[in-house]
Amino acid sequence: MKNPFHLRAVSAAGILYWLAAGGSAALAQDPATNAGAPGAQATPTVASNPPVEPAARPWSPFDVSLGSGQDRPLIFSDYVLHRGETNRGDTVVIRGDTTIDGVLEGDSVTILGNTSIRGKTAGDVVVVLGSLKLGPQAEIGGDVVVVGGKLDRAPGAKIEHGDVVLLFSNIPGFNGLIEWVKEGLFKGRLLPPNVGWVWMVAGVCLGVNLLLLLLFPRPIQACVNTMEGKALTSFATGVLVKLLAGLLTVLLLITMVGILLLPFLAIANLVAILFGKITTYRYVGHQLGRLCHLGFLQNPAAALILGTAVFYLLYTVPFLGFLAWEFSGVFGLGAVALTVFEQIRAGRAKPPVPTFPGTVAPATGENAPAAFSGLPPQAPVAEPATTPPHNAPAPLEKAPLPRAGFWIRFFALALDAALFCIVFGVLAHSRRLEHDWFGLDREDFCMILWLLYHVFLWTWKGTTIGGIIVGIKVIRLDGRPLDFPVALIRALASVLSFFVLGLGFFWVGITKEKQSWHDKIAGTVMVKVPPGMGLA
Repeated sequence: MKNPFHLRAVSAAGILYWLAAGGSAALAQDPATNAGAPGAQATPTVASNPPVEPAARPWSPFDVSLGSGQDRPLIFSDYVLHRGETNRGDTVVIRGDTTIDGVLEGDSVTILGNTSIRGKTAGDVVVVLGSLKLGPQAEIGGDVVVVGGKLDRAPGAKIEHGDVVLLFSNIPGFNGLIEWVKEGLFKGRLLPPNVGWVWMVAGVCLGVNLLLLLLFPRPIQACVNTMEGKALTSFATGVLVKLLAGLLTVLLLITMVGILLLPFLAIANLVAILFGKITTYRYVGHQLGRLCHLGFLQNPAAALILGTAVFYLLYTVPFLGFLAWEFSGVFGLGAVALTVFEQIRAGRAKPPVPTFPGTVAPATGENAPAAFSGLPPQAPVAEPATTPPHNAPAPLEKAPLPRAGFWIRFFALALDAALFCIVFGVLAHSRRLEHDWFGLDREDFCMILWLLYHVFLWTWKGTTIGGIIVGIKVIRLDGRPLDFPVALIRALASVLSFFVLGLGFFWVGITKEKQSWHDKIAGTVMVKVPPGMGLA
């Protein structure tokens, strides 16, 4: 019997094998080498047994060949060694299944997949988070290690050393957890559609959220109001709070006394995230109901259910699911933190001086009347009326111009993009440059030119060519002219709106202010200009 430490070493080696098998050679390997069969080419063992060529299989972009010889590490792909075939190397399969009906002269490692063996292996067989099935003709020349799965061994199967290790297979609920890891975690989504128990947990969470909404309607409403009025500030505050919470946790761990405060910090963080999720779900549902003109969705519970359904659908999309989860958490956490800060500041504000009926509170300073200053009373002097300059623009609140919605802005952007592509294509053809543009890549030069186009026209006319066609322009909220610094800030902030899945642009159609994220950062808004009014 081998040392148990050796068995655990084999298990750990299986997980880390793909790192040690070839190192940086993975990047240098030509993908064409994977164009053959999933197993290595057949090699005759004796002269009387000619090799059988494996069936050809199209190359998969997820097949990764490490090392040299006939080692076959595969990622997100299955490995099949047919009867009569011999592989003199090792096999490592990550997120795929392994089938061995021939002869494998090395080790077999399968991670997050199942293994079926009806042939022979000279080395060890390791299965991590999967099951192993041994047929009656199976012969294992080394150890068998199964981590987090089941071993189905036929009566005639032979294991050379007789060492079988089963870990965690009898723990209740462990198989369901492994199923979620395979279908959810490793696909970047929170709610896999085919994992039933996860949806049961999601339903329980929705019930808990509805209960908290009924128990704490006023605090949640205050958080929703904060999110609606300070959306961008809420998101930035959420990012800052998460960073500070991590830093505070590290500092508390360093000090022995601070460790006692960690449970309270964890509970406060959990409550803030929970209320933040409820706030985000209800806010999104409320905005969708407003856009669809559905009055019943203005009810807090209905809005919460609708917003939860929207995010649950996003949680099923690979990779986008985790992004949506993280965004909703940060967004809601920032709104909760801002609401708490505002309540603390309001509590520290100095209370007003109480007055009684028929009395007037005394004034101090320059506004004090003569009775309190010892001077004879004087008649009030009327201040001369001031008129704004002739060319001064009116503030936004006094301007009758309606704000531009999402679709008219999108149409103007599409016109600008079409015009820009035509001009840029002609320029590229005339210069006959394929790679470098003034020392920059073509993509970088194109982005810089796109930003300069908007900054120049916003500063000059307050709009672009597409905006002139559809009749919209950019104005400042304070009524002052749109100058170069504000135009530059708005252009740079639009990059942020674009790279966050375009959410900063869609914000125009979500909020009643009809402002994008770059509008909020720059203090601007886009308005519709009547045909008779000039855009200059």
